[in-house]
Order: sequence, then C-alpha cells, then structure tokens
Amino acid sequence: YCRSHGIRHQKTPPKTPRLNGVAERMNRTLMKR
Repeated sequence: YCRSHGIRHQKTPPKTPRLNGVAERMNRTLMKR
C-alpha cells in the first residue's frame, strides 16, 4: 500500500523520544494527504 501511494515506510528504534517528533511530523503529513 505504502509503495503504491508514494509513502516511504520508516521504522524507529524503541525508547527514543527525540525521534517521536519525526514520527509526529510524518503522521501530520499523512493526515493532510
């Protein structure tokens, strides 16, 4: 699904709160699409 819609799937390591900002921005981008 992701590949066919031009979405790049990224995994982040657990217990890394500073990467939550990356995930939140990505989620916001997906919600706008």
